[in-house]
Amino acid sequence: MQIVFHAGAHNTDEDRIIKCLLKNRPDFSNLGVNVPPPEPLS
Repeated sequence: MQIVFHAGAHNTDEDRIIKCLLKNRPDFSNLGVNVPPPEPLS
């Protein structure tokens, strides 16, 4: 198992990375990678 931790990136238009990851969830799933949706802000 490999684990990658993304701590954040500068100038990502706030939610651009997560939108891209979620859009490509099926492709990641085919590779055995889980992309969970973000937890709602409380």
